[in-house]
Amino acid sequence: MPTPNTFKVTIYTPEKLFGTFEAVSLTCNAPDGELCVMRDHMPLLMAIKEGVMRIRTPEKVLEVYTDEGTVFVENNDARVFTDICVWADVDLDEVRERMKRLHEADVESIRHYKEHAVKLARLIADVQTKKTPHL
Repeated sequence: MPTPNTFKVTIYTPEKLFGTFEAVSLTCNAPDGELCVMRDHMPLLMAIKEGVMRIRTPEKVLEVYTDEGTVFVENNDARVFTDICVWADVDLDEVRERMKRLHEADVESIRHYKEHAVKLARLIADVQTKKTPHL
């Protein structure tokens, strides 16, 4: 149960739920500067940039390194969605290399999707004109 001046922060990655925290504040890197979210913040949907995110709890300040992502705030519940989230004291060069590999995989997936979309469009056009499909 949150104390009167705290709110819930939950961080999600595609691989796992990174964690849920009782926070006094959440400081994120927005495209045009830092943004600090506190209890009773108005509803917000915001993009975040790669960098260190600070979660101030009643006991201490936690620092996590995140990739680009999105923060959704509503009803004293902040949800962070990012591809990568690690504690900020890890080797950031290793994290950046991992992010690079993930982004390269995304580019390859998009290329495959576009190739298959073109093939599907050709098949649909062939069926509509009653031609023999190109495979």
